[in-house]
Amino acid sequence: MKSHGCWLLLHPSRACRSCNIWDSVEQVVLAHLMRLMEAGVRPVDVGVITPYNGQVALLRELRPASLAAVEIDSVDGFQGA
Repeated sequence: MKSHGCWLLLHPSRACRSCNIWDSVEQVVLAHLMRLMEAGVRPVDVGVITPYNGQVALLRELRPASLAAVEIDSVDGFQGA
């Protein structure tokens, strides 16, 4: 597991498996990441953890190239499962 200086734990208050309520959550996460980068945090020093594989995929898809080095994975992914 990589050693990161900053962690962003993504855990929405409700889950909806059959609908896409996540778009606004992912946009907030990406906005936070952009602010961290603007403050001088290096992308390789940040990790985003979400309990949902669908959110992992969506965040990876939506992130701009400038955030490509930010590790985004599920809880299981970070634990090496």
